[in-house]
Amino acid sequence: GANYGAWFGNADCPEKYEIIDAWCINNGGAAGATTITIVNGTDSVTNGIDINVADKTIVRAGTIDDTYTTVLPGGTISATSSSGTADADVYVLLMRVA
Repeated sequence: GANYGAWFGNADCPEKYEIIDAWCINNGGAAGATTITIVNGTDSVTNGIDINVADKTIVRAGTIDDTYTTVLPGGTISATSSSGTADADVYVLLMRVA
């Protein structure tokens, strides 16, 4: 798990990918009004994934904006938290595309 403020982490992509799913697993129980958003560069790909759930609960992104799901080579995917109380593992499922 991780406990960060506005920046949660990022990954640089060596090839072209399509984001096809995203989910979080809460590690510490209720997190207040905390959400985590998957971002491609500076554009939000998902809605705020609400992690104000019980410990070990899996929460999927409710929406994925297909305008921003293509990640170009050298692009950066990040997960941002709406507060400093996030304690969750964040997963993004990518599919390599030509």
